[in-house]
This record gives sequence, C-alpha cells and structure tokens, in this order.
Amino acid sequence: MLKTNPFWVIKNFIDQGSPDMLELTFSILQTKVWSDMEISTKSTRKNGTIRVHRPPNYNHMYIDVVENPAFRFVFLCSMPLLHHRGQRIKLPRPLANGHLMIDFSTLELNFTIDTPDPKNRVYVRQRYIGLYGMQEKQNTMVPQSIWPLV
Repeated sequence: MLKTNPFWVIKNFIDQGSPDMLELTFSILQTKVWSDMEISTKSTRKNGTIRVHRPPNYNHMYIDVVENPAFRFVFLCSMPLLHHRGQRIKLPRPLANGHLMIDFSTLELNFTIDTPDPKNRVYVRQRYIGLYGMQEKQNTMVPQSIWPLV
C-alpha cells in the first residue's frame, strides 16, 4: 500500500497541471446497497479502481466510477478540491443525492438511484479503502457519458 492518502494524491494531481487522467487503485472496495433502510446487498472485493479526469478548464474535475453495482458512470466535482468533510456532487440521472468524502485512507461515494415510485428508491455507498496504486495518463478522453453534466 502507498504511504500517502487519496486526498493529497488527488489534490496534487489537480494542482500540477498535467497529465490529464489519474487512475487510482484501492486495496478494498466495499459496496452496500439498500432500500427502506434494509441492506439488500453487501460486498467486499479487492482492487477497486476510479479515474480522475482534469478537463482543460480547471474549475471542475470528473471522477469515473469504473466499478458500480448498477452501471459505470462519471460525476462532476467542483474545484478547488473538496475538504475532508466532503461535498455534494452532480450525478447523471437516474442517480441523485450524491456526496463524496475523502479522508486519509478512504474515498467514499454515497448516492441514490431514483425511481418514479419513492418506495423503490435504492441507496448505495461505495467505500474505497487503502490506496494501492496510481498511474497518470496523457491524452485520455473523458467518457461521453458526462457531457450532459457540463
């Protein structure tokens, strides 16, 4: 495991100016999915990955959630980078109520999957624990799925 924390790794990546994508691999990815406050799915797996994209204007960054129980998606964060307490994030529909928190060893993403009937709303928490590896890449396109967010 790297002897640094995800908050400072992402902040330094954003502050340095190039390259334009950083892939982070965490030792553990814990996912909990529930509805009506009952956990319906709980899983733990090794090597959870996210990708941080820095667009040409540095007012925002995009985080690509590669492993998700429903589907892969990208969300928008404002810059400067969040505080350790976290921040609300803009998500593509049908995802909503997003919150991202980064501390010394964990990146945590919380959101809901909205449905027309609120009784069927699903809550998701993905917790990436223990930064294991990182790789910077040049000339990496941000996935097209984020363009409705811009």
